[in-house]
Amino acid sequence: MAARGIILPTTCEDLHLVTALKNGRLLVGQHLLTGKEVPVIEAPVERIFVTKDRKNPRPKKLRLSEPLSELIKGAEVICYPMGSFYSSLIASILPRGVGRAVAGADAAKVYIPNTGDDPEQLGMGLADSVGRLLEYLAKKSELQVRDLLQYVLVDQEYGSRLPSEELRRIEVMGIEVVRTSLSTKNSGPLLDGEKLVQALLSLA
Repeated sequence: MAARGIILPTTCEDLHLVTALKNGRLLVGQHLLTGKEVPVIEAPVERIFVTKDRKNPRPKKLRLSEPLSELIKGAEVICYPMGSFYSSLIASILPRGVGRAVAGADAAKVYIPNTGDDPEQLGMGLADSVGRLLEYLAKKSELQVRDLLQYVLVDQEYGSRLPSEELRRIEVMGIEVVRTSLSTKNSGPLLDGEKLVQALLSLA
């Protein structure tokens, strides 16, 4: 990952990721969702949760620890990064308390969408992804959108291929779409790390 600084998980429990598809199929195990070790999912994701028991996959309730909650509240920038949408991003915010910790942070809150195809996002546009992110952060609470997400950071080249309606749907939510150059000829279609860091710091 080439990450610097402290990396902490939102839970240290040994659990299994469960995916409920909209066709009624239940997938127990992250490897069945990602489309890397097995064929890609045949229906969109309805919801995900974690379980302790693979054979009897009932949702396991998790709660964010107080020390980690305080760390999130003290962040200067909160970034929801690109990557596997459900198994990386949404899975990491499943514990209760993550959304409230984010809302309590006096920081820029930024979502960086994938620029390529993610098998986990079958049937989803960019606005759908933003809505689903907010859904898992809020967890049916009264947290306000602007307390959870303020910006969607979009690479200009990728953004030029997006339907304008997608961007309008995001802006109607009260979220600002920031279009800027995040890739180079050498990095494309991947984002350039230096440009991305500069863009994030400009929003802090």
